[in-house]
Amino acid sequence: MHPKYAQLPEILRSVCRPGDFYHAGRREMFMPPVEIDGVGPLAFPVLPQQAKLP
Repeated sequence: MHPKYAQLPEILRSVCRPGDFYHAGRREMFMPPVEIDGVGPLAFPVLPQQAKLP
């Protein structure tokens, strides 16, 4: 975990009530590559053909 996020769990524990959440901007997110021995790489969302056991 990146050091700047190390305090996040403690900060979130201090929230006493639900609140609003707002985010602005744009950031590209990439899915981590997942490859299973004997199956190969998975695509997301997982396709029905990939979900079946060989």
